[in-house]
Amino acid sequence: MPIDYSKSIIFKFEHVSNPNFLYVSGSTCFDKNKTQYRFLNCNDRYFKILKEIIKINGGWEKIIVTRIKPYPCFSRGGLYIELNRVLEVEIKKKNIIDLDIINKIHVYLNK
Repeated sequence: MPIDYSKSIIFKFEHVSNPNFLYVSGSTCFDKNKTQYRFLNCNDRYFKILKEIIKINGGWEKIIVTRIKPYPCFSRGGLYIELNRVLEVEIKKKNIIDLDIINKIHVYLNK
């Protein structure tokens, strides 16, 4: 079954006390994925890295998940273009100089 990107939502993970921790992503089923992120048991190397970084930063109790905006589009490529734009905006808003590695890995693995 093809993925319906018209239901895409862009969201972010932020740390309660580490201003350099920022993860921006998108999902076509945000509410379901918001819960599933806590139980990342996937063998995908990206999710293993994400889970480890969250663990190192104090676990899920220290992470705030915020819905940024709906972003209906037609393809995964369109969603990733907008994710990168939103990430740049969020970095400027928070005045982040040294972004933690999470989004750098995400962008690299999805090219």
